[in-house]
Amino acid sequence: CIWSGTIVPQVRQDSRAPIMCPNTHFLPKPSHSAFTLIELLIVIAIFSEKIHPGLFLQWMGKFHPLALHFPIVFGFLISIWFLFFQNKRIPVDTEKLLLAVNALVASVVAIFGILLSLQNAYEADIINWHKWGGVAVAVLSWLFLYILNLKVVIKRILAVLFLIVLIGSTHKGAQLTHDVNALSFPKSAGSETSIEISADSTTTVYQLGVAPILAQKCISCHGTEKSKANLQLHNPESIIKGSENGDILKAGLNGESVLFKSIHLPLDDDDH
Repeated sequence: CIWSGTIVPQVRQDSRAPIMCPNTHFLPKPSHSAFTLIELLIVIAIFSEKIHPGLFLQWMGKFHPLALHFPIVFGFLISIWFLFFQNKRIPVDTEKLLLAVNALVASVVAIFGILLSLQNAYEADIINWHKWGGVAVAVLSWLFLYILNLKVVIKRILAVLFLIVLIGSTHKGAQLTHDVNALSFPKSAGSETSIEISADSTTTVYQLGVAPILAQKCISCHGTEKSKANLQLHNPESIIKGSENGDILKAGLNGESVLFKSIHLPLDDDDH
């Protein structure tokens, strides 16, 4: 029996009757492989700051934004299923298979996310919330497998808890990608404000021509809330400090500076 881990003799009285696991009517025994994966995920999350992945694992982490949509969509569908459709049961083996696939994908996506976070491109507080939210989503996804024979009210409580964690983790992910105001209500045209600087004898070229461009194009990924490559461009001091890879400007050699080359890369380039 796949779910209980026991060996079932293939003996049946009626050739038309399916072979059933002896523990079908009870809570299935936890799978060792599932617990091993959960333990691995939690250990990686706890000691993530001490992990130094190689180039291959860093590359694998970049699959996180691509793959995360699958457990999000499946997670919402599973929550709706346990909340509203428990009176319309599907074959238990099919239900277990779908839940197991979702839990496996959620666990792998969470591991990819932790590997991606090690590149130090995101704000620490938000990334921690998102990381542990992803771990919780994976753990709760596996837990769904072991409540199928419990009361409906317990299933619904877990579904509500899962939905809250899923929405919270997804929101933190959106903040990492689209800034902390990702879900803020859009402002009307009349309420939009622009930065206006009155030119006088003390106004610098940076204040007039550089700062407004950086504020519009760069600060969302290289500011105080989010600092890809530990690079902040919100003030001259931070620009001069550079990134985790060193200086981004070269005095008198602007054409050879990292900042100049990055600005002139194609728009679809990851380093633009």
